[in-house]
Amino acid sequence: MTDQPVNQPVAEDAQTAESAPIEAQEDKHFEPRGAFAFVLLMLLFYVLYYAFMYYQVFVGRLGN
Repeated sequence: MTDQPVNQPVAEDAQTAESAPIEAQEDKHFEPRGAFAFVLLMLLFYVLYYAFMYYQVFVGRLGN
C-alpha cells in the first residue's frame, strides 16, 4: 500500500501543489479597479461645489 490518504487521489495532490504558488502570486498583486475614476469624480464634484459656493457668496450677493 502507498502512504496516500484514501480520500485524496494522487492527481489532486499534483494540482494543489501547482496552484498554490499561482494563488499566492495573485493575492500579492492587487489592482484597484476604478480608483482613478473615483478620484476624478471627487475632483469634479469638488470644483463644482466650490464654483457653486463662489457664486452664492460673491456673485449672488452683489445684486442685493
